[in-house]
Amino acid sequence: MGICRDISITQPKKEARLGGNRAALFIYAMEGLENMAFIANAISLVTYFYDYMNFSLTRSATTLTNFMGTAFILTLLGGFISDTYLSRFKTCVLFACIELVGYGLLTIQAHLPQLRPFPCKDIAPDHKDQCQDPTTSQVAFLFSGLYLVALGTSGVKAALPALGADQFDTKDPKEASQLSSFFNWFFFSLTIGAIFGVTFVVWISTNQGWDWSLGVCTVSVIAAVVFLCMGNSLYRNNVPNGSPLLRLLQVLVASIRNRKLPIPQNAAELHEVDDKEAGLQNEILQRTEQFRAAVVSSNPGPWSLCTVTQVEETKILIRMLPIILSTYKKVEEVIQVKEGDFKEKIEMPHPKDATTVIHPSIALSFNEPSDLQ
Repeated sequence: MGICRDISITQPKKEARLGGNRAALFIYAMEGLENMAFIANAISLVTYFYDYMNFSLTRSATTLTNFMGTAFILTLLGGFISDTYLSRFKTCVLFACIELVGYGLLTIQAHLPQLRPFPCKDIAPDHKDQCQDPTTSQVAFLFSGLYLVALGTSGVKAALPALGADQFDTKDPKEASQLSSFFNWFFFSLTIGAIFGVTFVVWISTNQGWDWSLGVCTVSVIAAVVFLCMGNSLYRNNVPNGSPLLRLLQVLVASIRNRKLPIPQNAAELHEVDDKEAGLQNEILQRTEQFRAAVVSSNPGPWSLCTVTQVEETKILIRMLPIILSTYKKVEEVIQVKEGDFKEKIEMPHPKDATTVIHPSIALSFNEPSDLQ
């Protein structure tokens, strides 16, 4: 997770045998397998809450959206850990193991009847209050597994794309041209995993049972970790060197502290590390107007004096904020549409002589899976 990729930090190993498309293959495999499990549950868990945990329709939808929101917001934590304390490879392995524990708990609960209330399936929402409510311990068990999955997938989503990008040296023209292809294939593997999730895994949950479905998700995450570890000898691993979020905060604080200082006419008077100090491969951004965080002051601390490159990184992010914030409305609309679709399919009457009834979770899977990615 970063605004500007520091090549000297993220790619310290330059041997020809490391990185490249060979290393990326294992990353594609992990992304496809992990996303298959995540998207399958993002599509259909609402039916598990409604039919097997006896949650009301509103509570089922709210529980799912809270789970999804937590999974995505915690990517900030995963990115911070991978940049500051662990390498991206170790972050992926650690958080995937956490996700694995979460799926294991959910599988156990779906398999053992004593860990959930007596199922109250195919009951109209108006009569849902007649069903047995889950106990506090049953709900706690559910949420423990659910939010371990959210925490685990957040770390994988934060670190795995960056780990893949680290395998391509942007200073090498050949590898630089392969970097854009990497993200194309990364999204392709993500989409293939989502397609299998919303078809194969959802079909299993509907026809074979939720214990089988969640068991498949557990096995899928195990396979994802195995594939990632198989490529360990090929990876270019980053050395943690501080979070970009911390660098951004330092720029904002320093710009406020230095707001009254005059900006030098000569850009050479602004603070920047030279090539020897930064490393020959460290990417130095050119100065633009705005902000005074790089103006040399009497206080040389990191919260009062930042480099020009740090300031430019912050400007790039600030200029992107309108685009980032504009996606909020789309996400809100997608959530509302999916909740409405589920309610409509639950309440839809089925003909008594119908030989085939499409379960709501399968019907929902025909919605565009990329909305949830």
